[in-house]
Amino acid sequence: MPKPTNLANLRRLRETTQRLYELEIADLDRQIKAIESAERPRVPGVRTGQSERIEDNQLAVLRAMQAAGEPLRAGQICELVGGEQPSVARWLKSLAKQGFVTVSGTRSGTRYAVAKEVPKL
Repeated sequence: MPKPTNLANLRRLRETTQRLYELEIADLDRQIKAIESAERPRVPGVRTGQSERIEDNQLAVLRAMQAAGEPLRAGQICELVGGEQPSVARWLKSLAKQGFVTVSGTRSGTRYAVAKEVPKL
């Protein structure tokens, strides 16, 4: 049976090893996030230094709209992505301005669709 001091040393060693492991995982997560950020689709016609990448929330909107396969009302998109209406409306406006979303007005309200030239996300 190990002496109490050895047991305490083993526990400290385990805690230190676990903390180093957690730090290594956190560092790997940061590296993955940086690479994913660099690989996001770029918005055509926008110069470096400006908002040149599509934000994650806008990607979620585009993916949900592509999956639906039909024009959707803003409320339907809110339900699909779990966003609040003002935020989703702002994202849709930005995506429409960038040419990724088309807007059509019908009797049942405004509907949004992914532009045909947008590649699968």
